[in-house]
Amino acid sequence: MKRSRGTYQPCRNSPTEPRGTAGVPDPPTGLDARERAEWDALGQRLAAMGVLLREQGDALELLVRAKVRYLRLAAKVREMGEVLADAKGDLYRNPHAIAMEKAEVELRRLLLEFGLTPAAATRVRADAEQATEGDANQRRFFSLVAGKRRREATP
Repeated sequence: MKRSRGTYQPCRNSPTEPRGTAGVPDPPTGLDARERAEWDALGQRLAAMGVLLREQGDALELLVRAKVRYLRLAAKVREMGEVLADAKGDLYRNPHAIAMEKAEVELRRLLLEFGLTPAAATRVRADAEQATEGDANQRRFFSLVAGKRRREATP
């Protein structure tokens, strides 16, 4: 996961750290149809980005449930409005709007964990991408050690 997030440092890496298998985890039981559709969509998207392991089903479940919860609350707020009136005509804030804001905060936090926001995407790096960069750096290093000169800058 540290490689995915771009925070990997060899001196802080344990060779016995558990490794996972890339891919979409099996969906948990108890997902409704909308949650299952989100599971499939987000799972494929994250797997294609190289940031999802089959062992991360619990984290993906939290993300899926948070997204669906937010979308359901947002639909309810659009239907009812952000401000409601009681029997006396006094205005009050729609409780669904309050719950929607809390769901939005949770969803945003989980999106950041998986690198699904524009800012987070710059910090989360897929294993495949990092391996390619590592190979390029390794080739450059060994070519310098072997005595090959750097390319001269052209004006």
